[in-house]
Amino acid sequence: MYPTMPHRHEDVPDDLLDGTDFTPEERQAQIHELRHIADDLRMERGEMAKLLVLHKQASRNPPDAQQRSDWRAEAELRLRQRYGPQDMWKARQAASQLAKRDPRVAALLGRSGIGDHPDIVELFAQLARR
Repeated sequence: MYPTMPHRHEDVPDDLLDGTDFTPEERQAQIHELRHIADDLRMERGEMAKLLVLHKQASRNPPDAQQRSDWRAEAELRLRQRYGPQDMWKARQAASQLAKRDPRVAALLGRSGIGDHPDIVELFAQLARR
């Protein structure tokens, strides 16, 4: 028999969205959805929290085309340093495929523009390798 995978639902705490403009019902629904996303992607609490902090920042101050271009260049540099010049494009492609695999994740990253952020690209490259 195969070992069971630990659920990561606990990695998204109940108070994660405190201080937002959501109603209590909307907050509960969002927490539920984020827990499923975290579980589906095998994210750890710190990883989901980082994603949400960047999303919140970008939602308040959306990145312009130049900022996104700068982010893509920084992401490329980080992937090159981490995976080497041969494997960086594979890591980038794997990160992109993982982000696009789930429409909820694609929407979350696309709405705010953080899909180009180097921290997010690096995170999704790591998640794709798990």
